[in-house]
Amino acid sequence: MDMLAQAEHDYTASAVLVTTSPELVIRVKEFIEKYVEGAVEGIYCLVP
Repeated sequence: MDMLAQAEHDYTASAVLVTTSPELVIRVKEFIEKYVEGAVEGIYCLVP
């Protein structure tokens, strides 16, 4: 979530995830997709 919070400060900002864990990549990707979907719908509270 901190990655998204940092990226929200500026439309030109980038958030980068560096990991050796394929599982973490999948989990973060799914979280971001849910967050973006919620943002479009006006829902900003996500409970894992």
